[in-house]
Amino acid sequence: MAQYEAIRRSGLTNMFDKHVVMRIASDNDFHHLVVAADKDYGNILKRYSEIIEMISEDEIPEVKPGE
Repeated sequence: MAQYEAIRRSGLTNMFDKHVVMRIASDNDFHHLVVAADKDYGNILKRYSEIIEMISEDEIPEVKPGE
């Protein structure tokens, strides 16, 4: 979820756009997020507010700027 939050904070896409989120995740080597999003993106969206509270700021990686 830290990888998801990194993409959200980057502002590079609407987080409801699963395919763009997956592309950005792939471009940033966030392989865990790519797999999780492919399997059950709806669950990521549904549980976001619950899970994000368990992540510390220093766990959130940087996202490379879009091309």
